Amino acid sequence: MASPPTPFMRLKPDMRLGPIPFGWRAGIPGGMPNDAVALIRRCWGPLIAPTHSELIRVGLTDIPEAEVGDEVVLLRRSGGVDVSLAELAEQWGVSTYDEFRNILS
Repeated sequence: MASPPTPFMRLKPDMRLGPIPFGWRAGIPGGMPNDAVALIRRCWGPLIAPTHSELIRVGLTDIPEAEVGDEVVLLRRSGGVDVSLAELAEQWGVSTYDEFRNILS
């Protein structure tokens, strides 16, 4: 089960953030759970609340080799790592039906 949504962004000194041009208008649920992640360069980066209509943020502090233009994976496969629809839905605390419908809308 996903953790409760974070109401605001918690910044730390020397934290690196990257914007992902994908937000709730594109199907990302509005209430982001604390343990939501994205796959970048075969590493997991935490998604940082809040979710906006046009973007979400990913923490890059623990992925120092991350660069502008890197692939960001929320669903599917990258570098031999799979993220299934069921895993994504569980991470976000929604049903696979709801997440699939969000992606298609």
